[in-house]
Amino acid sequence: MDGCKVLCEPKASPIAVLLCFHWAGGNALSFRDLAKSMSTEGVIVVAVSLPFRTFVNTGATIPPASVAMHVNFVTKCLLDFPRWKEFFSLPLIVFGHSYGALIAYEVSKTLEPKPLRVLVSGCPSPRELIRQNQHLLLSQTAKHLITDQALCSYVQSLQGW
Repeated sequence: MDGCKVLCEPKASPIAVLLCFHWAGGNALSFRDLAKSMSTEGVIVVAVSLPFRTFVNTGATIPPASVAMHVNFVTKCLLDFPRWKEFFSLPLIVFGHSYGALIAYEVSKTLEPKPLRVLVSGCPSPRELIRQNQHLLLSQTAKHLITDQALCSYVQSLQGW
């Protein structure tokens, strides 16, 4: 199911909300184990499944999407989520892994109230991604067009054999 899902709620009064974004191949249920451990800490864990993630293991073709499309989807999903306003009184922590880190960062810029923290793993910062892409654009050559010797040198520079 695409959209927001509350994975756990503490038995006692909650102290915070953790909003989780999965990696490109995951879904909201990727955070089940995290949710179990956080429930004893008083944290409500809400996870978002990006569009079409339910089709991943079915072999169905997933339509192309962009970061902007996913950010818009999540923003609408949160606004439509019946319990979202209930959580406004609690500190919000946003977490994303890999592609989810990029989505977490971009969605956090749109949220009101703003998150207390944005935690990311497995993904460089957006500024670093831009820097890396500019570097790649400047340094990339069509490797299939270079000589065998140049290709071997290139592969060795990557510490490959």
